[in-house]
Order: sequence, then C-alpha cells, then structure tokens
Amino acid sequence: MHLGSDAFVGMDRLRFLKFSQPIHPCKIHLPDSGLDLLPPELRMLWWDGYPSKSLPSKFSPHNLVELRIRHSPLVQTWDGVLVRKFVNLRWFDLSYCANLAIVPDLSKATHLESLKLTGCKSIVELPAFVEYLDKLVLLDLGYCENLEILPQKLGSKQLKHIILYNCRKINQCPQFASKWETLDLHGTPVTTLPAAIHRVKEARKLYLHGKNITNFPEFSTKIKEFRLCHTLIEKMPPEHCKYLDSLPRFAQLVLIENSKLGVLSRTIWKLVSSKLIIVGSPMLETLPELIQELDQLRTLDVSHCKSLESIPSGISRLQKLAQIYLVGCESIRSLPQLPENVKTLAAGCCTSLQAVSSNNFGKLRFRHLSFVSCLQLDHKLLGRLLAKLPLHDVLYPGSEIPEWFPYKKMGDSVTVPLPRNCRRLKGIALAIVYSVRPSSKNAAKQTTDMHIHMKCACFSNSDGGHDDSSSAAVTSWNICMSDLHDSVSTDHVFLFVAHKPEATPSSVQNGDQEEEEAWYVKYSGLDVTFRFCIHAKHEDVKHCKIKQCGVSLTFHSFGNL
Repeated sequence: MHLGSDAFVGMDRLRFLKFSQPIHPCKIHLPDSGLDLLPPELRMLWWDGYPSKSLPSKFSPHNLVELRIRHSPLVQTWDGVLVRKFVNLRWFDLSYCANLAIVPDLSKATHLESLKLTGCKSIVELPAFVEYLDKLVLLDLGYCENLEILPQKLGSKQLKHIILYNCRKINQCPQFASKWETLDLHGTPVTTLPAAIHRVKEARKLYLHGKNITNFPEFSTKIKEFRLCHTLIEKMPPEHCKYLDSLPRFAQLVLIENSKLGVLSRTIWKLVSSKLIIVGSPMLETLPELIQELDQLRTLDVSHCKSLESIPSGISRLQKLAQIYLVGCESIRSLPQLPENVKTLAAGCCTSLQAVSSNNFGKLRFRHLSFVSCLQLDHKLLGRLLAKLPLHDVLYPGSEIPEWFPYKKMGDSVTVPLPRNCRRLKGIALAIVYSVRPSSKNAAKQTTDMHIHMKCACFSNSDGGHDDSSSAAVTSWNICMSDLHDSVSTDHVFLFVAHKPEATPSSVQNGDQEEEEAWYVKYSGLDVTFRFCIHAKHEDVKHCKIKQCGVSLTFHSFGNL
C-alpha cells in the first residue's frame, strides 16, 4: 500500500489509527518526505513498521493516549515543544526501533502507565525524568544492549514490572517502590539486589543472571517464580546458612546453565512447591533422596545434566507429578517406578539408559513419551509394554512396528478391512518407522527446535481413490527434531493414538450428524488403505523417509450392535 504525504488531510475527526503487523515487514509505503500531518484528534496512534525516520511536525499530541510504533526506522518522534504536550499519554511503546538513540522527553506525561523501549539498541541513557513518572506501572527495557545509564531511583509507587532483560551494560538496578511483582535481571551483570526485594511480602517473578553471582541470594520475599541462570553457585541452598529458615517457598524454582552447581542440599525441598527446573548443570550427579517431600510438585525438569546418574526412587510417591523431563541426561542408566499420574516423560538422548521399571507400567496414564536416541533400551520389550498404555504419542529408536499391531507393511501405506460396525470405534493406533537423512554435515545443529509434520489419510480401494481430493483425513501430528541431533540417521518408531469421542449405545444406534462424514463411517465394511506422508520445510529435515507403517483399531463393546 502506498500513501501520499497528504493521506490524512481532511480527517480532522479521526481518533484511532492502527496498522498492527508486529511480525511481518511493513507493506505501507510513504514518500521520502514522509507525512505532512496527522489528525489533531488522535487518541491512539499504533503503526507497526512505520516507514519514516521521523513523525510529522504538524501534529499536536495533547489528545494522544496511546502511542505504539514498533519495528520502525524511527530516529526521533517530535521536537521538544511538541513532545511536552503529551499530557494525556498513558501507553508509550517504541519497541525495536533500533535507530532510536534518544528517549523523547516525557516529563509532562504524568499519567504514563507503560513505557516500553524493548530492543532499542541505540539507546545509551534513560533520562532522569523517568524517576518522576509517579503513575508508571511497567518499565520494559529488555534487549537495550547498549543502555548504560539509569536513574538511581524509580519514584512511582505503582511500579510493578521492571524488565532489564539482556541489558548487558547495566551494573546496578535502580531503587524502586515495594509493590513490585516482576523484576527481570536476566542477562545483566547486576549482583546487588535493590532494597525493595526485602520490603515486599509477595511477588510474581524474580530473574537473576550472571557469573558474578556465587552465592544463593538472601531474601525472604515470597516469589512465585525464581530463576537463577548462568551463575557460579556451587551448592544451593547452603545447608546451615543463617537465613535458611527465612527463605521463601517458590512455586517455581528455575536453575539454568549454572555450570558449577554440583550439589543440591536436602534443604532445597523446603524451597520448592510445584515446579523444579534444573537445566544444563553438568556437574550435578545426584538428586537428594528426600524428593518425596515435594508432595505438591507437578513438573520436574533436569534436562542436560550430563553427570546426573539416577532419579531417586522416592519420585514414585509424588502423586501430583505430571511432567518429567530428562532430555540429554547421558549418565542415567535406569528409571525407577514412576508416579501413576505422570502424563509426559521426555527422556530423549539419555544415551546410557538401559531399563525402565515395569512394576506399575500398565497403570500409567502417559500422553507423551519420548525415548529418542536411547539406543541401549530393549526396544522390543518397550513396544510390548506400550501395548498396555492409553498413550497419545510415543517416539523411540527402532526399526520394527510393535508386534501387537495386526496390520503392518513395508512402505508408507497399509490396507485394513474395516468391519461394518465402525460406529463403535473407540480409537485408532497408528505407527510408522521412519528415518531422517541429513543433507549436510551440520544438520545436527541446524535441526534444533525444528519440526516435521506428519499426516495420515485413507481411501477405499473399491472406489479407486488415490489422490488427496478423494481421500479422507484421519489425523496429523508434529514431531520435534530437537532431540535427534546425536542419532539423526537412526531409524525411529513413532506411535500415535487418536481417540474417538466417547460413544454410548444410543449414539451408536442412532448415529449423529457430526459422524456422517467421518472416515470410519464413510468406509465401514470396506477395504481401506491408510497412507502416511511427511512434510518438512527446512532442507536438513526434508530427507525423511517412511520405511514401514501399521494400524490397529479398538472398539467399544455394546452387545451385538
């Protein structure tokens, strides 16, 4: 779209102007001279990707309440005279204006509640007037990588959220009022916590980061989510520290890439409630046996702790534990009995894993199960165990469809004779053996966080339907490639169970309109071919090949219906 310099001439009563497209490049073009003017009654100016370096001088922003211009080559907004007319402004957002070097004078914007300058990489100083914005609630300076100077104090008593994420040159956090809820210092060299940390009783998030942090911080604030990343803490928390009894209990304790962390003392269980994440601590060898004391724990993530040798047997007592992530724990050789309510177990790249406890395996209620690259597991035994579970999806190394699949065939399609009573269908289990052959030597690193999309469709052999237009969709799913980096050329088995909505005898007898076009209704009593295919956008995961496939059907029992 091309707009002339006079595009808004004659629109004096226009109050809301919005071009919102935060992800895609701006498709609105202006002449080199920019706009002549903006409507004087504007309350909201929201223009993502605004294409000019400055805003028109013929505009009085005294009515403006909201200004959002993101991902723009903007260098300046207005001169000082006009900016000082921001008397009604409440929301100011110039995020990702990388060329903006000077923060506009907002000293008269006494009603300002939100100031966002995320990703403004050219800003070096946050002006002193910010200290006096006494209604400010949010200050977001994330990714201002060259920001060096902040006011010593942020005076707003309403301030709740202070984001300094990845401000690499900020050494000291300003002092602020005690009503804060979120303080994000991730990616900063800040080591000294502001006094407000100790004055508030409860907060939402506190993120600390940096190699200058060598001891577990001392505070008594109750915080829902506490993150410590890339520190040099060796042990946490100290077993006999003076302030241990005053430490809060975190709903979520997140420890990421703390390279020196080798010991979790028994007292850590006094600090965690529902989620414990310890990712990328290569020196951590054991978890304390008292894990069963975390009776409210719902998520345990110890991914990429390469020296971790075992999971305590007490984990089986955690009846609320629903998610376990062990990705990249290369030293774990066996898994203990797991809690019956676990829904997700991700154990990809546990290259030493040989055994999984089968004591209560038939009682588990997994939905997602991954053993990618666990090459030492007995895959045939695992396949038999999986037949007992009400799974949603499973991924593990192997070259054969499990023996409990009655219909299987080499290649990407298999034919199944459907019975006449398919309205009683309870679910369908689908299985494929597939391989990924990278197209480059560096594919292992490049495939991180990539997905391949798989889908299954079916057609009746009697009507000769072989193309997409005549086939019926059965289901589709995505497989994440991030765990395939060490054995990307190894064959894997993927199982997927699609459950049909619960049927009742009456619904089976009478049918309902929603089922009329379903594949199991359309093809009841016919020979049906199920065909699988793979789609991947990235070149290095396009070389996926389906070697074998299988289908298994399960039905409700409603007498002789």
